[in-house]
Amino acid sequence: MALVSNVSNAFNPVAALQSIGSRIGNMINVFAEAQLRRDRIMQLLDKSDEELAELGMKREDIVHHVFGDRIFV
Repeated sequence: MALVSNVSNAFNPVAALQSIGSRIGNMINVFAEAQLRRDRIMQLLDKSDEELAELGMKREDIVHHVFGDRIFV
């Protein structure tokens, strides 16, 4: 009895390059987002407590405010 399979284990260089490119693109996006969030935290930390109060937040709320869409507490 013979086994027949349609699955190919052949290396596909185009698919490999696309995968690598996609991963590099994702890493760049993650890094850029982290930099933007860090910059926003620094901007808010530079404000006085009075300026933060005008924005409706306290100093201890800054990280939660900036990462609120990522961190669920």
